[in-house]
Amino acid sequence: MAYSCAKAMEWSEEECQLVFSLGLIHDCGVAQKRDFYNLLENMQPDNVRQHCMRGYELLSHCPTLSLFADAILYHHTPWKDLKNVDITDRNKRFAALIFLSDRIDYLKELYPKDQFGNVTQEARNQVCLEIGRLSGTLFERDLVREMQNLLEKEFIWFSMDYQHVEALGQTLPSTPFFEQKLGVDDVMSIAMLMANIVDAKSQFTFYHSQKVAEICQRLAKELGLDPEMQKALYLTGLVHDIGKLHTPEDILHKPGKLNESEYLCIQRHSTDSRYMLQMMFGNSIICEWASNHHERLDGSGYPRGLQGLDIDLPSRIIAVADVFQALTQARPYRGRMSLKEVMNILSHEVSCGRLDNQVFEVIVRNDQAFYDLSIQESVNEWVSVH
Repeated sequence: MAYSCAKAMEWSEEECQLVFSLGLIHDCGVAQKRDFYNLLENMQPDNVRQHCMRGYELLSHCPTLSLFADAILYHHTPWKDLKNVDITDRNKRFAALIFLSDRIDYLKELYPKDQFGNVTQEARNQVCLEIGRLSGTLFERDLVREMQNLLEKEFIWFSMDYQHVEALGQTLPSTPFFEQKLGVDDVMSIAMLMANIVDAKSQFTFYHSQKVAEICQRLAKELGLDPEMQKALYLTGLVHDIGKLHTPEDILHKPGKLNESEYLCIQRHSTDSRYMLQMMFGNSIICEWASNHHERLDGSGYPRGLQGLDIDLPSRIIAVADVFQALTQARPYRGRMSLKEVMNILSHEVSCGRLDNQVFEVIVRNDQAFYDLSIQESVNEWVSVH
């Protein structure tokens, strides 16, 4: 919607694509389901500042994506206030267009669809009337005028379906910003952004991904793996749980034992991680390692039931790091475990043939150091291996 409006306004192709990307990530600061539902309560929901601030902070710490930060911060700010804010005119336009598009999406869901699931003509008319009524106060006038023209056309309503949005993203022409080559630090900062978004879903997994990354890097170094492999394992640790973005919060927060269907939801996250990472990293081995973090040497793990030599050393490292770190964090059903308790459980898993003994022995030799690393507050930056 925002992309189509920007095109109609004759913005440059790069600006159109930047606002398209903003539309995809504008709610990256929404951590909890209750925050999402709050956005659906009314046209101007309360307490939107918190998720705008969080999104701003996340993007400000990611150099590659920091140019989006100001627009994210103000994407719920009424135009009558936004026009006086001390940011660039381009960011004002971006924020105003995302706000307008976001609220149109909210408005169209207020009306029942027809029998085929399409937005009715009556609903379309009401949406156009409502944004017109708020033109100049909540929304910028020129954007409203152009958006109303767009909303009279059939294609814009059908183009809102998520599969069409994905298709558009894959067919956009090349522009300088999206053609830039990313260095290691750029990739790490984006991975850290994703880790922060995943970990924020639950107070019980806060910093989990970052800590798994640090433990993986330390294990790789102690095992004599080269610096490039250490970096790759750190990156894998950051993104290994990205599939949990699809896991319902009530399952992540459940204080008791999961039933069969709930456990199946948890198991799904490994496969979801694989496919989500393949969209970002293609056929990189990182996708394989990340999706293998619940595989076990005796074949009892998931999602593919790999065993023995089918599980390579990097996958074994992340499996041990994931279990170790999880045991050192509190969960809805238990408190943080002591070092002795953690080591007893890991030792049992190794003796039963589920986790790798070589990797475990590295922790045994430095158990207190690994425990301290796992429980200390994260510093939100990757550790150089140079």
